[in-house]
Amino acid sequence: MKFCNNCGTSLDDDAVFCTSCGANLSQETVNVQPQESVNVQPQENVTAQPQEFNQAYTQPQQMGYDMGGQEAFNSYGNMPVAPKKKSKAPLIIGICAGAVALVAVVVVVLLFAFGVLGSNSPKGIVEEYMEAVKELDGVAALDCMAYSKEYKDEIKEMKEEAKEEAEGMGSMASLVEIDYEIDDIEKASAKEKKEFWEEAEDYGVMVDKKDVKDLRICEVTLKMSAMGMKEETEMTLYVGKYKGDWKIIGADE
Repeated sequence: MKFCNNCGTSLDDDAVFCTSCGANLSQETVNVQPQESVNVQPQENVTAQPQEFNQAYTQPQQMGYDMGGQEAFNSYGNMPVAPKKKSKAPLIIGICAGAVALVAVVVVVLLFAFGVLGSNSPKGIVEEYMEAVKELDGVAALDCMAYSKEYKDEIKEMKEEAKEEAEGMGSMASLVEIDYEIDDIEKASAKEKKEFWEEAEDYGVMVDKKDVKDLRICEVTLKMSAMGMKEETEMTLYVGKYKGDWKIIGADE
């Protein structure tokens, strides 16, 4: 038996042309001779160990991969390098610091809003007034006081006089040292409110009683010294909310 060299069709040994494709078989023929069967004896499995195996096995473990020897061998040469993890400590510290700063700002804002700090509180307006007195700044002291519209012109004149007096003192002002100490601030009782408003004119009050809310009484010690002479004066400041803001309503020196 022979086969067509062109299409592979099996043909008789004496065929000249292929019965399938018509190829001329007289020039090239392929004879297939049967061969004796060969029995192959199975051999013991032999696992080839490449020379680089030990290196391939240890290298992935050093890079942080946990795999067996065969997997390491199969992956050797294509193993990705594990990226170094960046420390998140600076980021966490920055977030914490920002949070603390934000909380601090919120606390300060709330303290101002509820009248614990700043001039919009009983203590705050007293400190602002006494600082003006300490600096001999009559204009700033008058700004801390409550007054109605009918006293507007009078306050304006008082501010002009305060400016003239400050200019007249000149360098003499540096010889006077003034300090103060706030002793106590208490809410006025009903009796104290009544007595205050009965003597309002003596305390220099320039507002109507109906416009003042939450009257407070503040005791202050005023300390003065000039050219070796010292003097302490006890004074009482009456503080209240006038049109929503804490102001000095009157004073008793």
